[in-house]
Amino acid sequence: MKSPLVLIVDDDPTLRESVSLWLSQSGYRTAQAEDGRKALGALKKHRPDLILLDLRMPVLDGFGFLTELSRFSDPPPVVVISGRGEVRDVVESFRRGATDFIVKPVESYELLEHAARAAITAAETRRRMLRAEARYFELVQNLPLLVFALRPDLTLEFINKSCRAMFGQSRATALAVPGWLVEQAHADDRQAVRDVIERAFSGISRPLSLDCRFLRPDGTVTHGILKVMPATPAPDGDGMLVEGLLIDITDRVELERLMVQQEKLKTLGAISAEVAHEIRNPLFSIAGFAKRLRDRHPEAREPGIILAEAARLEALVDRIRTYLHPAEHHPVCLGLGGVIGQVLESLASELAGSEVVCRTDVSRATAAVEEDPVLLGKVVTAMIRHGAARTPREGAMELTAWSDDTFSRLSVAYPESEPIREPERLFLPFEESGAVPGLALARRLAQDMGGSLAYAHDAGRGVMTLALPLFPHVHTGNQPGNAS
Repeated sequence: MKSPLVLIVDDDPTLRESVSLWLSQSGYRTAQAEDGRKALGALKKHRPDLILLDLRMPVLDGFGFLTELSRFSDPPPVVVISGRGEVRDVVESFRRGATDFIVKPVESYELLEHAARAAITAAETRRRMLRAEARYFELVQNLPLLVFALRPDLTLEFINKSCRAMFGQSRATALAVPGWLVEQAHADDRQAVRDVIERAFSGISRPLSLDCRFLRPDGTVTHGILKVMPATPAPDGDGMLVEGLLIDITDRVELERLMVQQEKLKTLGAISAEVAHEIRNPLFSIAGFAKRLRDRHPEAREPGIILAEAARLEALVDRIRTYLHPAEHHPVCLGLGGVIGQVLESLASELAGSEVVCRTDVSRATAAVEEDPVLLGKVVTAMIRHGAARTPREGAMELTAWSDDTFSRLSVAYPESEPIREPERLFLPFEESGAVPGLALARRLAQDMGGSLAYAHDAGRGVMTLALPLFPHVHTGNQPGNAS
């Protein structure tokens, strides 16, 4: 390790040489400059650990040098050695950044060496503190959770960069908007979030936690755990601050929901298989009897009604069989945005006929998924048709696709004044009508892909959300014995 380098700046060569000799004998390296201008050149060349500076010098005096030095990043400490010992000189030196002040003549070189060592140690301690603060700040900024500090009026004193990933908004926006954090909460949870924060300011002695939901600008829901600490005095002494965290648990919630859906699917599969089997045999008998009755009594209306109902029940049985039959998957690596574009192109005339405007944002769907493009297209088609069927003429629905660390997601949002009371009925094969595969098959295919398809109502909109894993995974539809 090199010994510290001291730059001696003085127009008196005798003083420079004597100080240099003493410091060299004490283990320091030295460099010299006869005025402030040459000292600036030496500063760039040598990068000294300490500067010993005279005030009275030609070309550029000590005060001018200190002003120029303040423009450097991380400048070395300066100990002024001057025959001008007036109070105003001492005050001005410290005002311009000097670390210490010694009056000439130097009566004790031990005192000078002690001042030099103390200045170098203090500067190194300061650098270490700044590096530690920078590492801590960078760590907090890049944590995969939201870190914030709030004042009693709910304005943000601090928030880390996770607000961009979690809410799609910059730190500058969040800090500038009063009550920003509370306003991001779901309307149904906003008061609870406000109450928890206000309790933290009320003098409690323990942290508080709340499971809640927040909204992205595109309307999708983020599930989170809000943790706030008891209020503490602000570092600047101006009032109190509440610090807290918001942990995004959306993936965990969706995985738990997926497990519940899989269990329901198994139960439904067993019931559906039995219902299909029990209906088919008597259905054929009833249809055959109706045909014979129609042949004998062609004028009667009843046989036609029986045959029409038998055909309807036969179609229902076929939907159940299609729903239960595992699809054959041929997964390839593809982008969700490309599939959405192909589906919209195929549905262009249908959407134009219903006069539904489809607003699409796939700019954040940056990660690829490994899925069968035909089957994924069927899922996306069912979602878009479902949204279009519930959008009034000349109305608009919104398609938003994005990727995070675990999933690629697609949400289809459409106008909906009231939430569906029994949303699970949307995904029952018995509820479908028409020849187009609907949401029941779409959810089953999403399940086979290792993902999920879910409905939610938010702020006057129905939202159908598809989540597909990014990592290579085993498709359950290819598993033996998965036909339920």
